[in-house]
Amino acid sequence: FLNVYVGGKVEQPGQITINSGSSLNEALLLGGGKKILSGGVIFTRYNSDGSLERRNIRYRRSANPGSYNNPYLENGDIIFVGKSSLNYATEILNEITQPFSSAVTAYGTYKIISD
Repeated sequence: FLNVYVGGKVEQPGQITINSGSSLNEALLLGGGKKILSGGVIFTRYNSDGSLERRNIRYRRSANPGSYNNPYLENGDIIFVGKSSLNYATEILNEITQPFSSAVTAYGTYKIISD
C-alpha cells in the first residue's frame, strides 16, 4: 500500500491509502473526485535524491495509467486540484463587495429595530 495526499478542490481532501501500482486518476477518485469548476491538477513528488518533481497535469479520465498526465504513484506523492479562473473571479468580487454588503445588512437591521 501507498500513502498519498489529495488536496484542494476535491470532495474529500486528505491522506489516502491506495494499492501499489495505482495511478493519479485512481487517487482522485478515492478522494471523492474533482469538484465542479475546479482548475488544473498539480502533481508533486520528492525523489530519493532529494530533488522535487512538479507537474501541471491536464486531467483526463481517459488518460492511460503510467502516462505523463496519469502517472503511477509512489509513497508520499501529493496531488493538488487548483481553483478555476471563475473561482478566482468570484473571490475578487466577494472581496470588493463585502464592505458594502455589511453596510447594507447593518442599515437593514437598524431600520427593522427603529420601526
